[in-house]
Amino acid sequence: MTVYEVNQLDRGSPALLSLSKFALDWYDRFRPQPLGGLGDMVTFSNKIFDGMLKKRLGITAGIISVIGNYPDQDALLFEAAYSFYFGDLGHICVKGAYRSDKDTDLAVKGGSGIFRGVYGTVHLHNVEYPRVLFYRFRLQGIPRLPRALQWDTIPPTRGLHPSLMASLPSFCLPNFTD
Repeated sequence: MTVYEVNQLDRGSPALLSLSKFALDWYDRFRPQPLGGLGDMVTFSNKIFDGMLKKRLGITAGIISVIGNYPDQDALLFEAAYSFYFGDLGHICVKGAYRSDKDTDLAVKGGSGIFRGVYGTVHLHNVEYPRVLFYRFRLQGIPRLPRALQWDTIPPTRGLHPSLMASLPSFCLPNFTD
């Protein structure tokens, strides 16, 4: 299963809790500048779309904490804990460390609904960090996914945006989480 996470700057996300002597300037440039200090935390909730960016699936919601910074590479290392909410179908929890400038794998730690008992990994690809992220799930412990969660995928490249119709009721999962 593939999913795009897109921050369209319409959800009041991200929100910063600065616990260090540094501050993240998320709103002026919407990227860490200057790099944050250890312990800074960011809560977020973004929209998720199918791999073709034609169907709204729901949201992500979670928290990330800065556990490393690399000023010479304009990068942060985060510890993340968040969920993907798929409306009536349930949700998937993921956890792990990732760097803002590199691809990484996170652990799938469980879920609800059709995802009850799920485990595995999800590959995170920063398409346009932090606005567009691409995920490729490798799920185990559950039956085959329903047709509603099977689709082709547009290769992740800069400049991708969801279809204008992606949030219309006929192009969303049933009772998708908003």
